[in-house]
Amino acid sequence: MQRIVRLRRLDGEPFSYLVTYIPYDIADGYDDEQLASESLITLLERAGHAPVEAEQTITATSAKPAVAANLG
Repeated sequence: MQRIVRLRRLDGEPFSYLVTYIPYDIADGYDDEQLASESLITLLERAGHAPVEAEQTITATSAKPAVAANLG
């Protein structure tokens, strides 16, 4: 599995910390440079693995120290 960690910003301020897991056979369709500059959905579509369905859960919890440091 490829583990992708992203820090999203809103108006220049840290907003969310995301961790995504992608099977290696799918992650072979893009490189780290593309991942740093393009949306994951776009990269998955180009790699022939367009998402068909997704489930998202948003919660508020106490952040672990490393995550808290990233979020400021």
